[in-house]
Formats: sequence, structure tokens, C-alpha cells
Amino acid sequence: QYSVMTGSHTWMGVIYLVDENARSTSFGTSFEKNTSVKAVFIEDQWLKEKHQIFLAFRLTDHETIGNKTAWNAEYAYDSSNRWKMNVGIAHAFRTPDATDRYGFGGNPNLAPEVANEIQFGFRFRPDAQQLVSFEFYQNDIEDLIEFDFFTLQLRNIRQTEIRGAQVAYEYNGENFSLRTHLMRQKAHNA
Repeated sequence: QYSVMTGSHTWMGVIYLVDENARSTSFGTSFEKNTSVKAVFIEDQWLKEKHQIFLAFRLTDHETIGNKTAWNAEYAYDSSNRWKMNVGIAHAFRTPDATDRYGFGGNPNLAPEVANEIQFGFRFRPDAQQLVSFEFYQNDIEDLIEFDFFTLQLRNIRQTEIRGAQVAYEYNGENFSLRTHLMRQKAHNA
């Protein structure tokens, strides 16, 4: 990992190299599988007065699924010390691990999950100890990995749509802290 600050930018780069050896026995099913993963991750955080931009990119070479990219872009505007608005978009993936593919109920033919997300939110700080935040999001996932109770095996769901909103409250006092979240979410498998 390497980080550097230049002006109002903070750059970070990471090289990720893993040679995973997974072994397991569960309900009479045993497996031992080696998986090689190589990835390069780059991000830039830019801060200029009331504006913040965050950009991130990852290129992954995974032994079982090949080359995949993930990225994230976010913008925040701090209108005052009390109000902050943010918006973000992202594209990501999740590779089925060895347990998903070879463990009990595993399926070696699983495809990776691919997700595209949009989010919008704002935060209000009534005073130095309190924070109230609101977030709205939309997440579309292709090939979501789910357990099928009829076949007793993991499978990919072609398309899943998740829509939601979250309200959070945080209090940080001298002697205690309080955090609470209320979430409303609707998921639909297409």
C-alpha cells in the first residue's frame, strides 16, 4: 500500500496478491481448493473548500472468473458545518468463494454477482454531539447468489432489484454514545 498527498488530493494505491488454500468438511462434503487472486486498487480523495470527491478503481485477475473491474465515484457538498449532501454511483462484483462452489450445497458453476448502485443522502448536525442522516439507494444485482431450498444448492438469480431508505441518529456524549438506524428496504427478484 502506498499513499501520497499532493495539494488537495490524497492518492492511494494497493497491490493485492493472495494464494488461498481452502479446506473444509461439512455434512459429509469435503473439499480442498487453491485459488489465486491478483488485484490493483487506486483511489483519489479530493477536498477543495466545501467540495469532496472520491474516486476508486480496482482491476482484479481472479483464477476462476478472469479479469473484472470495480469502481466507485462519490461527491459531497458541505453547505455548512451543519448540513452535508452526498451522491454516489458504483459498479462492483463478488466472486463465489470455495465454500460457495464446493461446500455443502455448493455449485461449481456459479457466476460472480455484479452490482450497480446509486445512492443519495444528506446529514444534519444539530450540535457537536448529534448527527442525523438520511440515505436513499438503488442497487441492481445480476446473478445474485442465493440458496435454493428445493434443490438444496446455491444458484444464481438472474436479476435482483433492491430499493431502500435509511434514517440514522448518533449521539456522542462524555460518558456514553448512542447509535440507531431505521431501514426500509424492498427487494424484488426478476
